[in-house]
Amino acid sequence: PARPSRPILSFLEVDLPTVAKMNIEEYVESAFELNRKGIFGGKTTVTKVLSWKNDIIKKALLKMPTKELEATAVQSFRNVTGFMGDRSTNKEDAGHAEKLLKTCLHAPVELRDEVYGQIIKQTTSNPSAESNIKGWQLMGVVAGSFAPSSGFEPFLMSYLESHSEDGGGVGDFAKYALGRVVKTAGLGPRREVPTTMEIEACKARMPVLVRVYHLDGTFDTMPVTSWVTPQLLKQMVCAKRGITDMDAFSIYEMTPEGEERYLEPDERILDLVAYWQRLFEEEKGKADDGKKMKKATTGTDFYRVVFKVHMYFEPPADDRAAHHEMFVQAVYDVVSARYPCGEKDCLALGSLQLQAEYGDEGLGDLAKNLARYLPSKYAESTRKSELAKELKTLHAGHAGKTTRFAENEYLEYVKEWQVYGSSFFFVEPQMNPDLPDEVFLAINPKGILIINPDTKEVLATHPYSEVPTWGHSGSSFVLHIGNLIKQTKLYFSTEQGKEINDLVRAYVNHLCVAS
Repeated sequence: PARPSRPILSFLEVDLPTVAKMNIEEYVESAFELNRKGIFGGKTTVTKVLSWKNDIIKKALLKMPTKELEATAVQSFRNVTGFMGDRSTNKEDAGHAEKLLKTCLHAPVELRDEVYGQIIKQTTSNPSAESNIKGWQLMGVVAGSFAPSSGFEPFLMSYLESHSEDGGGVGDFAKYALGRVVKTAGLGPRREVPTTMEIEACKARMPVLVRVYHLDGTFDTMPVTSWVTPQLLKQMVCAKRGITDMDAFSIYEMTPEGEERYLEPDERILDLVAYWQRLFEEEKGKADDGKKMKKATTGTDFYRVVFKVHMYFEPPADDRAAHHEMFVQAVYDVVSARYPCGEKDCLALGSLQLQAEYGDEGLGDLAKNLARYLPSKYAESTRKSELAKELKTLHAGHAGKTTRFAENEYLEYVKEWQVYGSSFFFVEPQMNPDLPDEVFLAINPKGILIINPDTKEVLATHPYSEVPTWGHSGSSFVLHIGNLIKQTKLYFSTEQGKEINDLVRAYVNHLCVAS
């Protein structure tokens, strides 16, 4: 692999903004509930309500709109003090953080502000250095999960900034939390409660390590934080692999069954990991006590983050790493029988793949590894040994070819096919008796193909010059075929309408620019 074009950790750096000085006491005066001493006791002081407390609060710090939120706020304080060790508890601190985030992630903004207020309180005049640093750790965890209200945000930012030079590790956590508030405010609250692994990483101000797989089974272990989106992760992988032209590639989720889902630009990678973990735990919960799960492991072993081709734009000739990824994608599509490919073509391509991967030496026991080079209908057939022998013979004809030459020859071979460069979508035609109940829509740089999924026969070809408009809804994709004067509408039922729509638009735009 090429050397990274820039240090990978530099992608995670946050430019801290210039923070206006705000007086947190002013905010407390206007927003906090200062009548805390019962009906005859009168107001408490701002200093007191803002200072560390060694027992549980009896009412929320902020004015809460409902009794339910009031009760939840008091419970949240139990989790804050449990995490910090101010209150003895049997639960691990990550457990307290998870409960706190579960309660607040999608709660009204008053409760989110309350939690920030409670952490500020417990990190002000705290007599214990250990408890104090844990409070700052919790501030970092919370800041990566949801932002405060727009009214409270400048005061919180000022509070964090005012502690950014403190000693004992506090200053580092204050800067860390400040950067996370900035990022979270831009992206919105998390969709999933962070995993224990992520919470533990936050406590150490460290990223979580996530494997990003390629279709050839190799992977890059990437450092990921709460704000890393598929777009940013793609940039990191491209930098690590030395890919200079990123346009063709995207990050996908791959299920245990090999189904791929394109990740939208605003999704968060760690939300995906947390979602897989939740799925795994729900599945584990369903399993009877007496029955063992098929595989006692975390969801991340079943689901994968995958870097692959999204749009088949031709990379520049000198972008060697990008061309290699195009080759890896082509091999995957041939071997997984996405392309209609006869035995002769498959053997010819398999022999080039063998040369690209192993050079003249080839592979010892080819029959055992046939599934890496040929679609399953050949690799698992009774003619396994015969096909392996034939593959070896064809491979011998490529002696002397370099990896790069063999990869290019493989790509030139598949580019001749009508379906090359297609992204396939399984859809159901509506109101069209001429088409089967289910078809593949193959979207590629030249146009849209309609393919019979069983026979792989191309039923219709629509170049983009024949597609004046198109559209989608949450459950459909619509294609207008013809010209601006006379058109035929084709309706397809699909959950992937937006992805198909975006892909078509990107190819049409690309063609317009190119012409």
